[in-house]
Amino acid sequence: QSVNLIQGRAVYRDDLLKLGGEPYKAWIKLDMDSQKDRYHNFQTLQYHVPTYGFELEKVLESFNIKEMADEKKREALIQQLEKGNRPMVTVMKDGAEQKLYMETSPRYSQLNFFREDGKPEKREQFLKEPLLDKNIKLEKGKDQAKEQEQGLAV
Repeated sequence: QSVNLIQGRAVYRDDLLKLGGEPYKAWIKLDMDSQKDRYHNFQTLQYHVPTYGFELEKVLESFNIKEMADEKKREALIQQLEKGNRPMVTVMKDGAEQKLYMETSPRYSQLNFFREDGKPEKREQFLKEPLLDKNIKLEKGKDQAKEQEQGLAV
């Protein structure tokens, strides 16, 4: 987990304690962009479970991941992601299987996909149900452009 934190990935911890001794769970990530503390350590970003809203299993269900069909592989995949690892998964893209590395992004409640050479892939192409909102926004933009040409928009 320490190596994964240093490499900029988030790690799930279920053994954290509040000041009063009450246990809680959170995804932790090192904040490499802000200043270090007085002991030259990185600050940590915490995304509390379930209040922050990142539910790994629900996010995994929204993608066409072959390993999610087998219960043992599913549990192993979840454990690997919670440790902060980048497991290799098989996804469906345009009817063909493709092997990619995957990591969690709790800040955005999403998963990130990477090819074997480390280059990122767009996650939207691996969703079970394609996003429709994007097309609607594009159509609205075209309508506004037409109205501006006609002098109707303010």
